[in-house]
Amino acid sequence: MQSLILLLLRYGYVLLFLLLEGLCFYLIVQNNEYQKSVFLHSSNQLSGKMLSKVNTWKNYFSLQLYNDSLVSENARLKKSVEQLRLKLNTIAIDSLRIDSNLITPDSSDHYEIIPARVVNNTIHLQNNYMTLNKGARDGIAPRMGVIAEQGVVGVVEHVSDHYATVLPFLNARSRIRGMLLRNQAIGSVAWDGKDINFLVMDGIPKHLSVQTGDTVVTSGYSTIFPEGQMIGTVTEVSLPRGSNTYLLKVKTPVSMANLPYVYIIKNNHQPEILELESKIQ
Repeated sequence: MQSLILLLLRYGYVLLFLLLEGLCFYLIVQNNEYQKSVFLHSSNQLSGKMLSKVNTWKNYFSLQLYNDSLVSENARLKKSVEQLRLKLNTIAIDSLRIDSNLITPDSSDHYEIIPARVVNNTIHLQNNYMTLNKGARDGIAPRMGVIAEQGVVGVVEHVSDHYATVLPFLNARSRIRGMLLRNQAIGSVAWDGKDINFLVMDGIPKHLSVQTGDTVVTSGYSTIFPEGQMIGTVTEVSLPRGSNTYLLKVKTPVSMANLPYVYIIKNNHQPEILELESKIQ
């Protein structure tokens, strides 16, 4: 109490002055229409700017939640597209009427699309790698395909309980079976270790027509990627001396330097197919 009295004695005149100033300001605004309108307009502008700043910061801190929600929704849409494509393929097969008793299984459970966040990614090494925040507890296993919004990224190589490492196409050990969309020609796609934006494709016989601008997609001749996943676009066509196959330069649409999210493709039929094929060997 004594401290409060000392404070009032020391700063009483200043506080009284501020109180009277506030009272005068209030009376002026209340009794003059022009000053009142100016005050209301200024206060509304100030409060609007403050609310805008607050909302901007709130939206910024909510971006992670929004991004996760959008990625999950995209995963559901990608699964729906893949299911539709498989059903259309089934209809096409049925239309051939090779066997009137042919029964095709329901493809609705063939593929699952699992979204994942990239927690580590290298692009400047000869054997680059990527780490995702999904692992065995999320149903992830080696030899699962990984794609982005724009196209193919790589293949899951190692898995722990909560994380997975990916062998991306920017790796000297990575090879993907590709197909020219225009003529269905099959070749092998790899990275030559030079430019992170370009891959090379070989194995296309020289008697086939190949043009710059041709689209390269996954062939579907594996248990890793469904047919038709985007790999890239042919930018250069060359025929090495003495070779019977073309060497194609393919521009990938995926920006590996800026890849916050990816999608893991889980082929639920993969274990059965691999087990069956292992008996041949």
